Amino acid sequence: MKQQYLNAATDYQQAYAKFMKEKTGMLLGGFRIMAFRSGDGQEAKKDPINPREIPPFVFKTVPLQDVFGAALVDLGILALFNLIFFSGAYVVFLRYDVR
Repeated sequence: MKQQYLNAATDYQQAYAKFMKEKTGMLLGGFRIMAFRSGDGQEAKKDPINPREIPPFVFKTVPLQDVFGAALVDLGILALFNLIFFSGAYVVFLRYDVR
């Protein structure tokens, strides 16, 4: 599930970068803010971006059957180790001499 989330986040990052490139004409990376100046010393003003236009991040959840199917081997190994260690402790307890 973690890998699927990271893949979805990477896809969203690319979609967001494409959106910003279309709206502003450049990619804004990190915390860098750039001011554009025209020849007369005034800043060039761009139209503000409408927050409703920003593409939403949508994570498609994985069905429970797929998650359980992937974890079934691990759960089986845990159950097997529980049985082995419990039986070993039980045998050692029965053989213990209290005297």
